Amino acid sequence: KLLPITMSVLSIKPEERKPTILAFLMFFSIVGATITGSSARDTFFLTDYDRTLLPLMFAIIAVVIVATVTFYNRIASGKDLGHIISITSVIFIVTLAGIQLNLKGIMIPVLYVWVEVIISISVLQFWLLAGEIFNARQAKRLFSIIGAGGSIAGIGAGYGIKPFVTNFGAGNLLFPTMGFICLSIMFTWLLKPFRNKTDIRSKPIQRFDEKLSSSKSSSFDPYLRSIAIMVIIAAVSSRIIEYQFKITAAMTYPSPDSLAAFFGTYYMVAGGATLIIQFFITGFVLSRFGIIGGLLVLPISLIIGSVSFFAWAGIVTVFIARFADQVFKFSIQSASREILWLPVDKQKVRRIKPVIDSSIRSIMEGVIGILIFIIVSMEFIPTDKLHWLSLPVIGICCIWFWNNFRLKDGYVGALMKAIEQRRLNLNDIQFDVTDSQIVKTIDIALKDDDEFKQLFALDLLRPLSLLPFKETLVNLIESGSLEVRKQILNIAGSMTNIMDNEVILSATKRDDEASAAAITIAVDRSLIKISDSLLKNLSSDNEHIQAASAVGSLRMNIHGTQAKKVLDDFLDVKDEH
Repeated sequence: KLLPITMSVLSIKPEERKPTILAFLMFFSIVGATITGSSARDTFFLTDYDRTLLPLMFAIIAVVIVATVTFYNRIASGKDLGHIISITSVIFIVTLAGIQLNLKGIMIPVLYVWVEVIISISVLQFWLLAGEIFNARQAKRLFSIIGAGGSIAGIGAGYGIKPFVTNFGAGNLLFPTMGFICLSIMFTWLLKPFRNKTDIRSKPIQRFDEKLSSSKSSSFDPYLRSIAIMVIIAAVSSRIIEYQFKITAAMTYPSPDSLAAFFGTYYMVAGGATLIIQFFITGFVLSRFGIIGGLLVLPISLIIGSVSFFAWAGIVTVFIARFADQVFKFSIQSASREILWLPVDKQKVRRIKPVIDSSIRSIMEGVIGILIFIIVSMEFIPTDKLHWLSLPVIGICCIWFWNNFRLKDGYVGALMKAIEQRRLNLNDIQFDVTDSQIVKTIDIALKDDDEFKQLFALDLLRPLSLLPFKETLVNLIESGSLEVRKQILNIAGSMTNIMDNEVILSATKRDDEASAAAITIAVDRSLIKISDSLLKNLSSDNEHIQAASAVGSLRMNIHGTQAKKVLDDFLDVKDEH
């Protein structure tokens, strides 16, 4: 009995239960492989290889990921995604097994880069597969639940690393990684019956060169430039903090087993915090403080963490900075970043978003990796004074902080423009979060004198809670045009918490189609007060009012003789025609 109750609480329909559970478990497996694989590669590189080369790994990863995605696109285009996932997963397992057998020398940096490739391709494939199983409306309800599988995997896998290395040693951490990849193959095939049979071919991913060439024909307006600045600063600051975190951890925990156990603890704590923030804090922050509240959380937390590490360099303070980066980046910041794209023209999003989120970000991660290597290798900042790297993080995060207010202003302008051009679609958001700025902007549109803008704004309300718009909707029922009032009654007429009985009764007193709709709603609510009005309306000159009152009278078992006569007269007229 517990499972059906849980599914009901989570708004998962009976036919969605099995694919949702399987997708949840598949993402759990992928993130489990990510956690164990990342812990293994970091441990091996930082304890058994030249850790001064770590920044170069960031640059190499950026280049390899771009090349891998380009190659993957060529071989996967037009082929069944299930087969592609299985084949690539088998390749991942075989290559990891080969590396495990010869885990020394050059194979250690190879593993470092290869694990990043496995993570990037696996996560990409999973969300493509999920897109074939769930439609947009289902995704909005279910993707946050499925994504929670990743956070739970972080908690479980992170917790399990310490006892694993205690019993088997850090050198065997790749075995659970391969095990998790095997599980993901199994779940891929179990999900096969639920995929969209009309579109099961692997969709091509835009190549790096195609992204850059297409972006040339799409100008970066100030709003998009602000988004790009945010992504660049986030990427740069994240890489610097990651470097500080890993080197400090390696100096604090010199043995492979203790370092691997520390990374496991970190992933466990980060996974738990991400889960809590994702479900309980993100929605509150965005609805209470708007998009600006969501955008400011990460830079402020990075400034606090970096100031702490600069003032009191140590594993605790750098843990705080890295923890804030990872937890907020994949919860509040991720949701806020996706909302920023909502008012942008869909064609422009398809051209520009991959350039900013993927190409530009990868380039900047590579550049900052090279710069860190030069700074450290030439001893401008020695490894025992890594806290000095916090100063540029603090500086660029202050720029990020200022840029977020530009973003907020640009977002408001873009929202208004999207409503005016009638191209805003709130169903594009893949989660149940609506920031206060969207609410405010739609409310302004509802109060506009332009009827078409009002009608478009009303259409936007369908997937949203109507409580923030209650006062405006009640006022429009009294003063709005016929079409606006009809639309409001269609959307909110059944909601007593929005349109109370007195509002509905008042709406029945006009002589038009909207009043006829209000009469039907009043009858649905069994409002006895409308009884006298129904009798009076049976002789109305307005056919809509007359018909609605006749049907309503019969449904309420009142004025039966008169109501039947009215309906018979309608039928007679229809027969004559």
